[in-house]
Amino acid sequence: MIDNSAYWKIAGVVSPEDFTTKFHREAFAAIRDAADAGQPFDLVTLSETTHLDLSELATLVNETPGSANVSTYAKIVRDRALLRQASAAIAQSLERINGGDFDAIAELATRLEGLQRSDSPTCDFYEALQAGLQQIETAQIAARESSGIVGAPTGIAALDDRLRGLQGGKLIILAARPSLGKTALSLQAAQAAAAAGFPVGIMSLEMGAGEIAIRAFAHQYQVNNSALAFGDAEDVEALTHKIAANQEHAEQFKRLPIYIDEDTFDVAGILGRITEWHRRYGIKFAIVDHLQLVDLPRDRNRNDGLGDVTRSLKLLAKRLDIPVMLLCQLNRSVDREQRKPKLSDLRDSGNIEQDADIVIGLNGTLDNYSDGTRDIEVGFLKYRGGPVGWGGIMRFNGRTQTFRKGAIGYE
Repeated sequence: MIDNSAYWKIAGVVSPEDFTTKFHREAFAAIRDAADAGQPFDLVTLSETTHLDLSELATLVNETPGSANVSTYAKIVRDRALLRQASAAIAQSLERINGGDFDAIAELATRLEGLQRSDSPTCDFYEALQAGLQQIETAQIAARESSGIVGAPTGIAALDDRLRGLQGGKLIILAARPSLGKTALSLQAAQAAAAAGFPVGIMSLEMGAGEIAIRAFAHQYQVNNSALAFGDAEDVEALTHKIAANQEHAEQFKRLPIYIDEDTFDVAGILGRITEWHRRYGIKFAIVDHLQLVDLPRDRNRNDGLGDVTRSLKLLAKRLDIPVMLLCQLNRSVDREQRKPKLSDLRDSGNIEQDADIVIGLNGTLDNYSDGTRDIEVGFLKYRGGPVGWGGIMRFNGRTQTFRKGAIGYE
């Protein structure tokens, strides 16, 4: 009311419902309606065009120092409103949890996630251009210092050549049929990223930390994964010798910033653990292995439930500004029909492809070699910001859990 132009600095930041008293809610609603209609909303105009009391409006005007700090005032109102809403949501969920309804935990996480609003919900085009130029400059510096890689490196040429590293805010789906190396690829990427200074968090819903460690040893020291798992004396001795031969390298490997959770299966717990890792350890890359093993609320059908998971992980990636790699199974029809996967083959939910920024498919070719390796074709089924299509061949060694560049690369 002191300065009508101030309204547009906070439009969209607060709403009438954010105020605790009825009069304040009605006054702000009247100001909003007048502004939307292009009408003035000073003290006199509001008292004449609404039922609001002139003396109460005058008190508001007289007790306000000025309009210079309107954005700060709006943030205070917004923050207090969020705290009240969060408190109410927690109280309601706690009552249900105490009654034995554990689905309330996941619903609470979703509600709290939805309450989060940006401090700067809008920016004009000039500000957007400035932000874009800053990102370009940052990417240019990163590319110059890391041979063209501007995100978390995967150490896998077929991916790094196309993606230039995994970018913050992106949800990357890695999809394949069983036994084609989804987990091996994700763990190889985790080790490469961690070694390059990008701490990694792994939500392992399928295998324990010990099994992950054995696979990591197999890849790092190029020994037989299965033989290590069964305690084969020859391979264990080979591993021990390689570790002893380079203690400095072994110490660096042991200190890789990789954090593993093997006991969390619900989406609320997954979101909470990754957020905790980001706050405590500064992780810059998260892996969830895999989508179809996430526990879903009993009152949700599977399609909608998995859609909630992918949407939540996309919002998490954006909020924390980290890449999130989500492993996903493909439908059996891919094997039955002996063909390359399509987006429609993502198992159980059509929502997966909507939320993903990038969908990478793995396809086993007919080329298997006497040394136990096989060719795996890589396809980008979806890529916001890049070309889609098949064409990259990687050589996968299941014994050492290692992907290497194949004979045919991307054109």
